[in-house]
Formats: sequence, C-alpha cells, structure tokens
Amino acid sequence: MTDRLRLEKQLARKRMKEALSGVTPAERSAWSARITRHVTELSEWKASSTVLAFLSMDGEVDTAGMIQRALSDGKTVGVPRMREHYIEFHKIESIDGPWEPHPFGVREPPAGLPVIDPCATGAGEVFVVTPGLCFDLEGGRLGFGKGYYDRLIGRCRDEKEPGIFFAAVCFSVQIIYRVPAGEHDFRVDAIVTERGVAARPPRLPSSLK
Repeated sequence: MTDRLRLEKQLARKRMKEALSGVTPAERSAWSARITRHVTELSEWKASSTVLAFLSMDGEVDTAGMIQRALSDGKTVGVPRMREHYIEFHKIESIDGPWEPHPFGVREPPAGLPVIDPCATGAGEVFVVTPGLCFDLEGGRLGFGKGYYDRLIGRCRDEKEPGIFFAAVCFSVQIIYRVPAGEHDFRVDAIVTERGVAARPPRLPSSLK
C-alpha cells in the first residue's frame, strides 16, 4: 500500500467515524429494522441455505434481527471468530450465545463450535452479511483496517465459488463518492441501507484497483 493510499483511507475512516457519531440510538434501531427487512427480501437471501453474519458492535447496523430470522427460517447460521490473519465462522443455534469477548470489543462464538467454510466447494447457496465503514455505489468497501473480509472475499473469488453472495449492510450516511482502494480491496455484491438496495454492481472477480 502506498503512503498516499494509506493516508486516504485514514482520512475516510476518520470522517466516517465522525459522521456515525451523529446517529442516535433510536435512529440506529429503526434503520437496522428497515435494513433487516430489505435484506431478507433479497432473492439471494431467500435462496440461501447458509447465512453468515457478523455480531454488531455499538454504532454498527444491528444484525440480531437478521440472525434470528435466518435461524427461524431453518437456515444454517454462522458468526465469525477472529484468528491472527483471518476469520473463521462457527455454527450457532441461538442469537443469545454463549459468546466470548475479544480484545477488539466484539463478541465471538466459542472455538469448539462447528466451523463453516463458505468458500468450500459444494457449500450451497451462502449469504454473507458483510460489515464495513464506508462504501461507494460501485460496490467498493472500506473496512476497519484489519483486512479480514477482504481476505475472505478474495479467497472465495479465487476459488470461483459461485454460490456466495456478499451483501454489505450500512446506513445511508456511510455511502461516499469513492472508496480509496488498492489491489487487495474487493467489491461486494450488493449494498443495503435503510432506504433499500443502494448498489448492486455486476459481480467482478478482480479487486477494486
């Protein structure tokens, strides 16, 4: 990553965190409910046999409704556990946990739960609820700087597994004109906000660069 790109990302993250600080808890709750409705109306959601969703931190879209809906619909549901350089999804049976705390402030499933590999051949139709800090209408995504989801998307695209659909969820304030991106940054398949599907670019196997 060049110094210029690193600086652009730092500035974009700083501005977005400032913008998100203005979202009230009531707005977050109401918008998250709308996002859940829009996500669960997608044809890819309805066709999926497996849903993988992050456990929200304060300020993020609340994914609890999506997770509960997937469980109620009888889908296989997994949530992430962070390893040193990648995330591993573990199957859960309840939105109530049990969870374990991580130093980053997120909740994680216990390591002993079954692992779901979304990139595995024959995994079926997999719907990945994808987090992020900034997005653009070309499917560009800027995360929090650890690269977990970019590595996941890159691996699944390299293995050409067609059954995976990466749907980012965010508030409309998180949509910017252009996400600063390099060769290791990947597009998502759709971006869903409280206003509906904000972007659904053609699926491309390449990075954003």
